[in-house]
Amino acid sequence: MEYRSAATRPHGTAIGGASTSALRPGGFMSGGEHYLHLEEAAFLADRGNLLLFEDATGRPGSVGKRLLSLEEVLHAMAAFGVPLERYLLYSGLARLGFIVRR
Repeated sequence: MEYRSAATRPHGTAIGGASTSALRPGGFMSGGEHYLHLEEAAFLADRGNLLLFEDATGRPGSVGKRLLSLEEVLHAMAAFGVPLERYLLYSGLARLGFIVRR
């Protein structure tokens, strides 16, 4: 399974190469691809249900893709303007069983 970040959508992560029916309902569809909001992707990565990779090509000594840690995911989320509070609210409600939609 491969997941890649959406270059054209700064607030979403594209899901590719896997059935999205195994994921919690959420995100949005655009151009035939399923996107997750960054807080959804971080939540699924925190639970171990989603692996997020960074394209490591172009860096000296790097080949292929590199798995991101949760700390790196949360830092990237903040860099795109999504506050940590949004992630904490989303993850708290999702852990309680709520389906959170934007």
